[in-house]
Amino acid sequence: MALPERQLPRAYGACVNMVMDFGALRQRLEELRQFVKEYMVPGEDYGIIGDSKPTLFKPGAEKLCDVYGLSAGEAHIEFTRDDTKNPIYISYRVSLPLISRIDGKIIMVGVGSANSWEKKYRWRWVTERELPPDLPKETLKQATFDGKYGSYIKYRIPNDEIDDLDNTLLKMAKKRALIDAVLSATRSSALFTQDIEDLEDLTIRQPESVDRRQRTQPDRSTVARTSPRPKRTSSSVKPRNVGWIRRP
Repeated sequence: MALPERQLPRAYGACVNMVMDFGALRQRLEELRQFVKEYMVPGEDYGIIGDSKPTLFKPGAEKLCDVYGLSAGEAHIEFTRDDTKNPIYISYRVSLPLISRIDGKIIMVGVGSANSWEKKYRWRWVTERELPPDLPKETLKQATFDGKYGSYIKYRIPNDEIDDLDNTLLKMAKKRALIDAVLSATRSSALFTQDIEDLEDLTIRQPESVDRRQRTQPDRSTVARTSPRPKRTSSSVKPRNVGWIRRP
C-alpha cells in the first residue's frame, strides 16, 4: 500500500557538485599525458593490443608510483586449493594497498586474483609420445606447431603439474592487484586499461604515432636499383631474456 504523500521522502533540488576546479582537473590530466608521452616506453611500460585502449604493464605502473609518490604496502593474500577437482584447483586473491610516501596514509587498495583454471594454466600441450596411455588422441584438441625440422602436432591435455604453478599464480595475482591500485589511485584509467599482458594469443603493436612514421618511409620494393643485390650471409640471432616480483 502506498504511503501518504506527506510521508514520502523529498529530494527536490538535491544534486552532486564538483569539488575540483575544472581547470585544475584538465591540467592534471594534461600533465599525466605529458609524462606518459615523454617518460614511458611503448612495449615496455605499456602496449596496444589490437585496437583497444593502451594496456598498462607492471614497469609502467611502478613509474606512475614513483611520480605520484606512492609505495606498495603489505599484501593480504588469500589462498584456496581444491584437490577434488581435475585438474587440481589453486587460486590466489591479493589485496595490495598503495601508501603515500609523504604521510604514510593508504591511498588506494587494489585487488587481483589468479587461478590454475585460467586457460593458459589449466592445459598443457604435449606430443603424441608424451600422451598418457589413458587419453586417446582422437578425443583431444590438437594443433600444429612449426619446429626446426618442420611441422608437428601437439595435443592439449589437463595440466597435472599444478604445484609447479604455485609461485607463478601468486606473482600474477600480485601484479594484477598492483595494476588495479595504480589505475585507481592515479586516475589514469582514461589513458590505460587493466594489465592483460599475461593473456595468450594477443599481438602487441606499437602506438599509432610509431606506425605513422613507419608508413611514411618509401617502399623499398619499388625503388630502382642501380647495382645488383648483394648476397646475404647467414647469421645467428640471440634471443633476449626477460625476467619480476618478490614474494612477501
